[in-house]
Amino acid sequence: MGQIYEGMVLVDNDVVRADWRQAKALVTDTLTKYGATVHSARRWDERALAYPIAGRQRATYYLAYFELPEGNSEAMRRDFDLNERILRYLFTAVEELPEGEAALAAEEDGEEYVVPEPPQDPEPPSPFNEFEQEEAEEAAAESTEEAAAEGSEESSDEAKEGEAEAAPAADESAPAAEDAPAPAEETTEKAESGQEG
Repeated sequence: MGQIYEGMVLVDNDVVRADWRQAKALVTDTLTKYGATVHSARRWDERALAYPIAGRQRATYYLAYFELPEGNSEAMRRDFDLNERILRYLFTAVEELPEGEAALAAEEDGEEYVVPEPPQDPEPPSPFNEFEQEEAEEAAAESTEEAAAEGSEESSDEAKEGEAEAAPAADESAPAAEDAPAPAEETTEKAESGQEG
């Protein structure tokens, strides 16, 4: 005879919302695969998680009571660990099945049972705390102002260039290029005389 366990298994809501009975079978099938006798298994609740797990903000909790033969616990736990649709689980040894638990599980297995409509997952929290959020908003506002200022400077530079193009090309009072003195030719006499001596 094996030990009786209470198991709480957190299942990914995507699986539960697709088919809650299949999600439940995900738990019970894994238990029976390792020789467990499932006394009771039911959808306990859907709740917000204290912290995100695998990017999820909410999960559905399945509560199961089962009897497991000695020596099968490690392999079964490993199977739960490797299953990406199982977010977390906790198994605790108990003396007996709590009173009324079997009736609740049987009620859920009935044809008339309807799963409550799950609430929408909340938006993921901002990666910033309040202070960092304010700083980020201020920095964004400053960069917008700087961009606007640069845009007005560029437009004033373009206006100045336009004015320069409209001005006369050359001033009549300035000497013409032909009248300017020619640059002096460089002499190499010193260099040549230095090489001879």
